[in-house]
Amino acid sequence: MKSIICLLLGVSCIVFGDDEYGDDGGYSDEYGQYTESGELIITEITGKYKMGNMITCFEQNDENWAGYKDKIYSDEPDKETGEVSDMCTNEATKIFCDRYKDEAYPEPGKGDVCDHTDPRTGVTRNACYFNTIYGAEINEEKTWSYKCWEISQCPLKDENGVGIAGCQVTHRRINCCCQEDYCNGGEGSLIQEFAAFGRPDHYGLYGPDLDAICAIDFSKYDWYVKFIIPAWSDEKNEACSYDPKNPGDGYSEPEEEEEGDDYSEPEEEKEEAGDDYSEPEEEEEEGNDYSEPESPETPEYPELTDAPADYDELDTPEAQYTAAQAAFTEQLAEQASKQSEEMINMADIVLIFSYFIIGIVCLGIGVFIGTKWKTSVMQQQMMIKDQQLDI
Repeated sequence: MKSIICLLLGVSCIVFGDDEYGDDGGYSDEYGQYTESGELIITEITGKYKMGNMITCFEQNDENWAGYKDKIYSDEPDKETGEVSDMCTNEATKIFCDRYKDEAYPEPGKGDVCDHTDPRTGVTRNACYFNTIYGAEINEEKTWSYKCWEISQCPLKDENGVGIAGCQVTHRRINCCCQEDYCNGGEGSLIQEFAAFGRPDHYGLYGPDLDAICAIDFSKYDWYVKFIIPAWSDEKNEACSYDPKNPGDGYSEPEEEEEGDDYSEPEEEKEEAGDDYSEPEEEEEEGNDYSEPESPETPEYPELTDAPADYDELDTPEAQYTAAQAAFTEQLAEQASKQSEEMINMADIVLIFSYFIIGIVCLGIGVFIGTKWKTSVMQQQMMIKDQQLDI
């Protein structure tokens, strides 16, 4: 009798054989086959992924997504300890290691098996994630990122704010989520095209070539791609985005109208001649009533008068020099008078301010002396009262 039991945190379903002893020294009963230590032996892996219900993703921090091997499911010795993982040495779970490197499945012996819990949601990670950041220099830890992810935490959101599969393109980065084995990389994939934009040779003087990303033929990949570029209009963002369920024509720059030989003036409306047609009236002939336009009146200027009798022209240079020197001296005298007045005003202000300060100081001294005197009088009165009490 065969029965189906879910094991390994409910991740993989397994089918056990008939009730009989195994040839490897183990034994079996009506519940399945066991090892000598009493552990149930997993004999079959079921689920939609290579590793059953656990998705496997590329894990890397480089443009090349491949190279990482899961230490738990790889039967290769650890580089530091030299030991092989218990998953691969334990007969009960060895089937997972065999499946991980099975050449009948994609990418044998590569990638990270997503069997770990996402700390943000407490759910086992069930999606593959890719991220690249544009830049003039490569950051070994941040420029590229391939890893396991939890689908609800993916950057691209649905109308309820829950993460969904697809890619989001912004003015700073590109990030994607998907739910197929090794979907976050691979030769000829959309991820490979996106990863190229993390290189410095794709980062120009004014930043990344976002129009080149928009020009990618997304229809070849059947991915949902959403553009969110703040500097672009909503129309351009929408045109560059791609929905495989509702593909559009993509974005194209608006064509500018060129002025050329084909330009023609708008035709004037012409009335068709018919029975009711009449010639336009001729202009009246010029006759005796014609008069020349009046010329503008010449403005009247004031008449020039002779100089007064006592006016003397400065005929000689000496006379001109003497007059100029006198005028300059007079000008200096006026300036000196103004400066003197300003200085007097300033002196008055300083004097008033000095009197004010002196008054404040005297007032302070008076208050101080008065306070001392009052204190002294009060002490004497107290001494007199004490003497009277003693008597």
